[in-house]
Amino acid sequence: MNVLVTVDNSPESKTAVSLLQSIQLPANSSLFLLHVIEPKRWAEGIEGKSMIHLRSILSSAKSKEVDKAWQYINKAAESVRKPKLKVIPLVRDGIPGGEILSAIDKYRIDLVVLGTRGRTGLKRFLMGSVSEWVLTEAPCSVLIVRKKAGSVMKKSKSLDILIGNDGSSDGKAAIEFVRQLHFPPSSHVTVCHVLEQQDALQTEVSARLGVTGSSNLKELDDEIRQIREQEGNALLNAGIRRLKRRGLTVEKVLAHGHPADHMLTMAQKKKFDLLVVGSRGITGLRRFFLGSVSHKLAQHAPCSVLVVRQPRGSKRVKGKK
Repeated sequence: MNVLVTVDNSPESKTAVSLLQSIQLPANSSLFLLHVIEPKRWAEGIEGKSMIHLRSILSSAKSKEVDKAWQYINKAAESVRKPKLKVIPLVRDGIPGGEILSAIDKYRIDLVVLGTRGRTGLKRFLMGSVSEWVLTEAPCSVLIVRKKAGSVMKKSKSLDILIGNDGSSDGKAAIEFVRQLHFPPSSHVTVCHVLEQQDALQTEVSARLGVTGSSNLKELDDEIRQIREQEGNALLNAGIRRLKRRGLTVEKVLAHGHPADHMLTMAQKKKFDLLVVGSRGITGLRRFFLGSVSHKLAQHAPCSVLVVRQPRGSKRVKGKK
């Protein structure tokens, strides 16, 4: 597995590194640590300088900033080194979002990890944060780390993880992605499947079958609900079997309502450390207008969120043994 982590001197970045330290990646994984120097950083303090000396001043300022960045990122690399893990530090200068996406393509990244400044909801979205940009455009899985998840985290701390599985190929991919990772001992996983209201579907079914009368409609409604609940439980049980093979403690939750709303409520009440959900592969403006479950969780969740996205061109997950 190739993992890219954005690293700077912010509390959010330190939280991302802390969370990674608590998770063991698959053997022989490569961990890329990326620090991006924005042009405004090394150009600060040059106002009022003579044009004659401007070039040398800029060159010197940039050189100092680059040296400082390498010192910091090499220190970060030492803190995350583990057996059978290749750590590659990278320093780039440019626009953070663009440099992150460029590195994802260049190094064929499977998972990108980045911190967010803690703002949630529409305000953060409209302000165009780096995390929002990467989540929308990255072709790989994205782990957005919020400070709360690692504020008191130690390497040995167990994690409470909530996985949303809607039965789609991407939902199954979320289960498989979690199976690849080794979480701290005593970590607990809850797999959730939420049955959305299907009033329109049931009305259409009733019309096609010619069902009339309130008692008949209620009977049909109950029958459809039972079938959907049976299918939901079968889906949850299959996911639990997959995860238990990794030695994880797992429980299931079958609920009714809106998937994103229900998972957000659970995250608030039960204080989960990490939410995991599959992405349906929607990108760009289409994602904004459709308002996907994964995007809503990434915007509003009080904890870290892992959005699992299957690489472009890959075969769809079928839940192989």
